[in-house]
Amino acid sequence: SHGSTTVSYTHLIPGKFNRIQKFNFAEKDYYLVMKDSLYGVYDTEGNILLATEYLQIMGNVQKPEWWAQKQTDKSFVRYSVPDGSLDNSSRCV
Repeated sequence: SHGSTTVSYTHLIPGKFNRIQKFNFAEKDYYLVMKDSLYGVYDTEGNILLATEYLQIMGNVQKPEWWAQKQTDKSFVRYSVPDGSLDNSSRCV
């Protein structure tokens, strides 16, 4: 055994998403998921960090934070990665 840290996709319900992509952000692994052209983010435990309802999700490693664009009014919300808070009042164009 070589201490594999591979996380199985079983945390994420199979068949629920069109695409699942693992990515590393601020020294942690996350999953970018896509369903019907909308994106979301899960942690490696399978917890929803950003629901699968955004047109795009962009990262800012300096903060670290993500900006997610809402499908409804095309505005952006800010997700603070360290404390896991979503700021719905954010407006960024």
